[in-house]
Amino acid sequence: MSYAGPAEHPSPDSVLEILGMTGIVDPEEMEWSVVTPESRHSIWRLALPERSGNAASYVVKSYHEQADEYFDHRFRREERVLDLLGRYAPGLAPRAYGGRIIAGHSACLILEDLGDRPLHHDLYRSAVERRRLLGRSVDLLARFHRVVDEYSGIFRAVCRSSVLDRVNAATLLRRFDIAVGRLGGEGGRAPGTVRAAFRKEVIRPLLQAPGRVIHNSFSPLNICTVADGSQRIVDMETVSIGPAELDLAELMIYPGGDVGLQAELTEQYLGEMGIDGELPGGTQGLNLAAVTRALDYAGTLATRRQRFAQAGLADLGLAQERRCGEYLRAARDGARAAGVSAGLNEYIDDLLAATGGSA
Repeated sequence: MSYAGPAEHPSPDSVLEILGMTGIVDPEEMEWSVVTPESRHSIWRLALPERSGNAASYVVKSYHEQADEYFDHRFRREERVLDLLGRYAPGLAPRAYGGRIIAGHSACLILEDLGDRPLHHDLYRSAVERRRLLGRSVDLLARFHRVVDEYSGIFRAVCRSSVLDRVNAATLLRRFDIAVGRLGGEGGRAPGTVRAAFRKEVIRPLLQAPGRVIHNSFSPLNICTVADGSQRIVDMETVSIGPAELDLAELMIYPGGDVGLQAELTEQYLGEMGIDGELPGGTQGLNLAAVTRALDYAGTLATRRQRFAQAGLADLGLAQERRCGEYLRAARDGARAAGVSAGLNEYIDDLLAATGGSA
């Protein structure tokens, strides 16, 4: 049994019209398959008959109002960012062929098919291989940051055109509350003293670093290895303005085979960005970014576990539960390294214990 996301694939006629293949390809010959069940929106692979004279397959990302009331904002932002990257940094992200929006209902974006090798599939090999792959991803991140720095004005304008995913104190605290609610069950909420500590000891010092355009979801889930071994970034719907530490931390906390690479990868990033010294927020900023990002992911995975369980996908549900615990351990380790107060540390330990993990 497979999980096909929140909705069916987009209308074949609409997709053929966007691609300019109406009358060339028979909709009955279009083959659809789900790319991943781990997405807010449904992502499909569209295979076309070879005689179409075009690419053999495409990825179609379908945004749905039923999954996200702000689906149209995410569609417009992703479409615009991909257009800019295609112009200023071809090969950094998938090519966007076009898209369409149906007001109050859905939207779809047709993308280059990068294949079936998201980075996270390969991170559970040897420590040497993990280091090599993460090193490539740091190269990719630095290239992305250099491009959005060079064309900062237009990328910032795209980010400011939407209120979604803004990285500020209110948003980060709200995301903390959402994560805790998901981890603590219905109506779960952290005590006031814990929320105050999180705001004072994690959010405020993290946001002291300069804001710049970031991917804002730079996880191995959103990095694809293509046929020539190079990597591409996908999922531009959350691009925003915030500390660079958020992108770097999100890459390094992905579960699996911790081999103590934080210092080495950070040094590599600094060298490629031409930064003499350290990150604006220093090691402390990277640890604090790890705390907030790890808690976000833990909460998301707790929700996915429930969703898969309700769909009868027990194995997928258990995998989400295991990764949830691993992210909570990353949050705990980041909090301890950052030297946050005992109360906040203990609360993260409690969340971890509640998931069946070891504090």
